[in-house]
Amino acid sequence: MAKIKTEQVEETKEVIAPERVGKLLQLIKDGESYGKSILPIDSYNVRHGSRLSQGLTDMTVGEVYDLLKEDNKASGAYQISRDTMEWLGKWSGLDVELDDPFSPQVQDKMAVRLLERRGLQEFLDGTLSEEDFAGKLAKEWAGLPKDKENKTFYDKAK
Repeated sequence: MAKIKTEQVEETKEVIAPERVGKLLQLIKDGESYGKSILPIDSYNVRHGSRLSQGLTDMTVGEVYDLLKEDNKASGAYQISRDTMEWLGKWSGLDVELDDPFSPQVQDKMAVRLLERRGLQEFLDGTLSEEDFAGKLAKEWAGLPKDKENKTFYDKAK
């Protein structure tokens, strides 16, 4: 089975179990992909610029990656972009193959790996403050506030 790019990955690494951070994953989905919308939307099938793209979870990771190469519309519950998908495949050590389904479980694993990249383990260990962790997460997900003023990382300074 092929990975997105395997030349940089030496070994696969286990991710923190998504169940351990379920509330945090829901918070990200709420901010990124209509996770708590008043409409009955399956956030795992959302593409940027549209409310719903039926069938993302029926596609493989490789098929979603091909879509991202075409238009780079962030996809899925955590709004994964082309560059992020490439990082996940090339550097993260995540055990996900191109022919794996882009299922809710795979999307959750991807999100947890991105949380780890932004300091999840340090936060869970108590060596990274909630405020600092929030600031790091806001760099990964534009729908999350970076601070108590509820501004995102991408808000322009006023």
